[in-house]
Amino acid sequence: MYPYDNKKNFHSNFHFNPYVFPYNQYPANYDRFYPYRTNPPVDPKLLMDSAKQMKFIMSDALRVVDKISNSKKFSYDLMNAAQESKTEVVKSLIQSTGVNGMPSFKFNPDGLHLLFEGKVDNVDCCHLILQLRWM
Repeated sequence: MYPYDNKKNFHSNFHFNPYVFPYNQYPANYDRFYPYRTNPPVDPKLLMDSAKQMKFIMSDALRVVDKISNSKKFSYDLMNAAQESKTEVVKSLIQSTGVNGMPSFKFNPDGLHLLFEGKVDNVDCCHLILQLRWM
């Protein structure tokens, strides 16, 4: 390496390593280029509305869970329809529990996945996921 092996070009007490960054790699006025982040003013309205909507979602989920846990016939019919991939039957069984908002659902041979969603002023605000297994 041409400039580094010729020692007469450098002072004897100066050791230069081209692969190491210098100690002062940021400018002295670093804060001017990266100002501290300020938070927006706090408005709890959406949080409160989201919590109110979650109460309704949780009551719907409780209706479904109560029906499954208390009725052996309902649980058998739901599990049988899901294992036979009868989507419309599963949907009608979930609606028969008296839910106000129909959850989206998926099922497989192992169990049932229910997704309850809530909206406040057309904004997605809250989700509740129930995963029930039978195998």
